[in-house]
Amino acid sequence: MRLGYLAAALMVFSVTAAHSQQIPCAPTGEYQRMATEQHGEVLRFRGMAGDGQAVLEVYVDAADGSYSVFVSTPNGVTCVPVTGQMAEFIEPAALGIDG
Repeated sequence: MRLGYLAAALMVFSVTAAHSQQIPCAPTGEYQRMATEQHGEVLRFRGMAGDGQAVLEVYVDAADGSYSVFVSTPNGVTCVPVTGQMAEFIEPAALGIDG
């Protein structure tokens, strides 16, 4: 359930970002490779978005806090609605959640 809240928050933020700029898209795998090879980010979250017609992925570099959010569709296209800095991992206990 906690991951569901993360996905929902990211989708809201992504939609907000989408209204302010054109969202870049490319064949699935290209942005993921770039995040890993050029930015040192690793996959930290993956989940089905909406009605299962997209996969949301979050790549993070724990060392420098950079992150990238990807939304991939079954037709082989991945879009990057948001990237950023200062990502941090929050322990469940800090949120008052057991686990």
